[in-house]
Amino acid sequence: MRWKLIGLVIFAVLVTIFTLVNSSIVAVNFLFVKTEVNLVLVILLSLLLGMILMAILWSIYAWKMHGDMQKLKAELSTLENGSITKDATMNNGD
Repeated sequence: MRWKLIGLVIFAVLVTIFTLVNSSIVAVNFLFVKTEVNLVLVILLSLLLGMILMAILWSIYAWKMHGDMQKLKAELSTLENGSITKDATMNNGD
């Protein structure tokens, strides 16, 4: 847990330094609108949108894995119940 926090702090510091070094005004074309904004805002907005996209994709993957896990648990339960029934039948026959 500590390493994740340290890595997050280092990443935040690097992004901050990078954006402060690149604080010039740039022209940005948003398909129908062209405007001039600070490069720092473009970088931070791109970073934020990337993080949101990754969170959405990870959530979809986690949701799919959760469904797969539930199916496997149900299959395991069915197999265990079948095995217990088979063992009980074999022991009663002796």
